[in-house]
Amino acid sequence: SSSSSASTAATCCSGACVPVAPCTACTSSSTSHEVVSVAQERFHTASHLLEYVSRNTHTDSRQYIEYIKGNLPIVLLVPHGGHLRPDEIPDRTSGVLEGDDLTIELAVASFVAIAERQSKAACSNCGRSGSQSGSSFSSNCTVCVKVPHIVICHLDRIKLDMNRALDDARNESSRAADDAWLQFQNFTEIAKSECLSQFSHGLLLDIHGSGVRKIQLGYGVAVSQIEQGLIDSVKNLMLCSINGALCVQKSDQDKCAVFCGPRSFGSIFTSELESTQVSCQVVPSSYPPYEEGYWGGFSFGKHKDVYLGGGFNVRYHGCFHEFDSIQL
Repeated sequence: SSSSSASTAATCCSGACVPVAPCTACTSSSTSHEVVSVAQERFHTASHLLEYVSRNTHTDSRQYIEYIKGNLPIVLLVPHGGHLRPDEIPDRTSGVLEGDDLTIELAVASFVAIAERQSKAACSNCGRSGSQSGSSFSSNCTVCVKVPHIVICHLDRIKLDMNRALDDARNESSRAADDAWLQFQNFTEIAKSECLSQFSHGLLLDIHGSGVRKIQLGYGVAVSQIEQGLIDSVKNLMLCSINGALCVQKSDQDKCAVFCGPRSFGSIFTSELESTQVSCQVVPSSYPPYEEGYWGGFSFGKHKDVYLGGGFNVRYHGCFHEFDSIQL
């Protein structure tokens, strides 16, 4: 992948990371855009982050796709949270057309929460003593502000589905649609590149929403693979989107436990929710709806429809050792 800086690539992504085709969305020759950021407007409750966000926000020339550069090995994707319906992109007529409400807001809230958790430690770089509220951030200090990367699609899903391969993402080929899709993937690859250059590993969370009162985690593993027994499907698991986490496990049972055992992300997530007295089921985890033990094989029963295997983004941007990805 390319080692181009985010600021340069954000202006013109010719030769950027995605091995498909250079993006032609960016026509300006300058090194930055004057951006009126939808996400940035929602940082009014975290004014200590506004300066950082303003300096590190990039978009394509049409401002359909937005990238807020972070400095932690975490990338948040928001593929279905947008509301823009430009005439230059034909409406999609098949597939899922409804967007995921409030997912931009969720990504921004996560960004702020992670920053505030990081801010509680003292900073030796600028001498800050630490804060329980995060209000004493020094946004000019690269050590004080520790935040994830965010990539947002501001297009309505009826125009473009950013969790599909290009041919399935739009109704018909158009310059604007193709450019937007490529820019979303390029910004994601740039964010991953930044993570890998600083930390040699990373985690991508592909954020979605649904009317189901459950938190669904997708790892690129199908229900049929789970129900036939994970021990028998470890080879399939090694092709899933959390391959990096699985590779460091010593036994097949340990690999399965990362996916759905007591140490799995889903089980940790459930425990955290319970500690805040929030009742919300996480799938998969070592908790119900599983009707059998998690070593011998699952039976989802009537709950089968609540499990999501993970879509294009987690498979395209994960499934290799250095970078894990989860559909959330």
